[in-house]
Amino acid sequence: AGFCPAQYENELNVLSHERVTGPEIDQQLQGLGHSFGDFEVICAFGTGGTSAGLSRFVQRKYGKKSVHVIFPREGQDVAGIRTKSKAAGLKFYEPDEYAGQHDVDFEQAKRLLRYLAKKKQLDIGESSALALYAVLQMVNFGIHDRFLVVLADGIKKYKHALESESEEDLEGKLEVTLEQANAHLKEYGAVVWTH
Repeated sequence: AGFCPAQYENELNVLSHERVTGPEIDQQLQGLGHSFGDFEVICAFGTGGTSAGLSRFVQRKYGKKSVHVIFPREGQDVAGIRTKSKAAGLKFYEPDEYAGQHDVDFEQAKRLLRYLAKKKQLDIGESSALALYAVLQMVNFGIHDRFLVVLADGIKKYKHALESESEEDLEGKLEVTLEQANAHLKEYGAVVWTH
């Protein structure tokens, strides 16, 4: 016997985030002297349950829209996350309820994933890196200044791929030695040397 949660159609997916996740986060924030209503909420779109549930919670309790939904650009593959065009037909895709929708370049977010997961040993996965990269972009462009980011996945299922990356694969590397830079000059638009 088995059980299928039907998370793409089951309203309990949304209700669990509206009635449990949102209030739990709000309670923890209040313990720190804040409230959920103080922040812009950033989450990637998988089934849509998290974004729909948190949107409903914030609107009901604080009377505002603050959930920003993050999508990878069309044609980019992020495990478990939909592009905007693939989300459009799903039951829990509720664009009128969001404070914003953002297409984010996952190729750039991969650099953040490599840095945080591999170099800093933080337990984040692809959708988490996409959401965090979106926040960096928003901060860079002066869009809001207080964020709550839903980190929905960890590194476990991506760890093998990160570990198998060749040290000689310079694409997306944040740091290279002088020798590596000299050996691959044609691969760079510019080389900035700091010490």
